[in-house]
Amino acid sequence: MERPDVRKGQWIKFGTSRIDGYVFDVFSDGTLGVGYHQNKMKAIKTDVIWNGEHWDFKYSGPDGSYLRRHEEAIVKRGPYDAATGHNTANHQVSTSAASLR
Repeated sequence: MERPDVRKGQWIKFGTSRIDGYVFDVFSDGTLGVGYHQNKMKAIKTDVIWNGEHWDFKYSGPDGSYLRRHEEAIVKRGPYDAATGHNTANHQVSTSAASLR
């Protein structure tokens, strides 16, 4: 499967559990800096890579850093439509940050 084109401000699904992740950074090597809500407790930023089939954690062990303020709020709010409560993140890429404001 071809690596999808992803831009900052989009939501993706990553990992084997298909976690919702917000793209904060796109690096030249194709790695993404993604924020996600870990266990509905902590907003974390980590790197993800395309493994040929889906986005996955770049590192297998504990990794990442805590998000704060605006970035934390984006991740904790998640990719949900305020009117319907439905998750708007589709298989790879979905809504932009503008729709979350």
